[in-house]
Amino acid sequence: MADWLKRQWDDIKGNVKYALLLIVLGVIVTGAAVLVDGLPRWKAAILVILFVLLSFWAAIATWSRRSKDRRTAELPDAGRTPDHNSGLSIRAVAEEQPDSTTLAGRLFELATRYKKAAREFHRQNPQPPAPPALTTWATKANGWQKINFLPELQRAHDELEAEGLSDTLLDVAIGSTPTLDRVEQITQRLRFLAAQLDDDPSDYQNARVPEIVKNAPFPTKISLLLEEVEYNGALGCPLKLRFHLRNDSPGPIDVQFQDYRPKSITLRQVVADIFQLRFGGAWVPQPDGVGQIAVFPNQQFRGWIAADERRFNKGQVQEHCGGNAGTLVLLVNGQKYEIQL
Repeated sequence: MADWLKRQWDDIKGNVKYALLLIVLGVIVTGAAVLVDGLPRWKAAILVILFVLLSFWAAIATWSRRSKDRRTAELPDAGRTPDHNSGLSIRAVAEEQPDSTTLAGRLFELATRYKKAAREFHRQNPQPPAPPALTTWATKANGWQKINFLPELQRAHDELEAEGLSDTLLDVAIGSTPTLDRVEQITQRLRFLAAQLDDDPSDYQNARVPEIVKNAPFPTKISLLLEEVEYNGALGCPLKLRFHLRNDSPGPIDVQFQDYRPKSITLRQVVADIFQLRFGGAWVPQPDGVGQIAVFPNQQFRGWIAADERRFNKGQVQEHCGGNAGTLVLLVNGQKYEIQL
């Protein structure tokens, strides 16, 4: 019954509205006639003109308001607040965001999208308690990052280098499995670098990157994985003893060369710029390395010392590897750390 009544109303509601309009118009005309009855014609004409102008203004105002409401309805987000407590419109929030046409703005926008997408990936694929590098989860996570964000992250890295901002921490993080810690490190680093590029760093007031703490409150552990000797016949340091290391500490470490104490193998010269990190299947930077690096947990790095080719050949240096060549002294998080080569 209710549906039938509704259908009948839908059929006749146009006629009903028209009849109501006629009644209202009749009342208005009658009222106007009463008002002007007995007035001189010129006064009656003025009242009619004012009445017509007022009606015209009301019609225009009503039409303009409805047109604005329709445009607002077509844009669902217009005029809404992004947060129930913020009181800010979407437009106001957008004006506070860095300009996405600049490199700084693109870095900030990439950091935001990457963190949001990574959180969603972790929600759908919880990180296992086992070391991520040793699980099938790492394969899936690396594939996700490679497909969705690796090209953008590498492009950001290249653009930063073009601006003279080479960043070892970002290099290491991009080449690592996107665990929750790595995602946070990449996000913070991108925002921090964006702040370095922008004329108004206040746009990135939340972009703060914690520095590696000297005298870190966790024990330092560095594992020696491999020693290899190479001779290239070049001038300078032709005979090198390379050592491959891994940071097995529970936190990131800051590594610098401090000293080498010889046992069986002496050096041609002391070189400090010797460290490289594994990135994208290659050791960087090339050709020989840098003097200071930041290494994340489970991250591999390597360095070298220049054996004296005037006293030793490649075979002799190789024979003394494994603890008899000498002692490498590193400065790790501000503390001495010794490794037997």
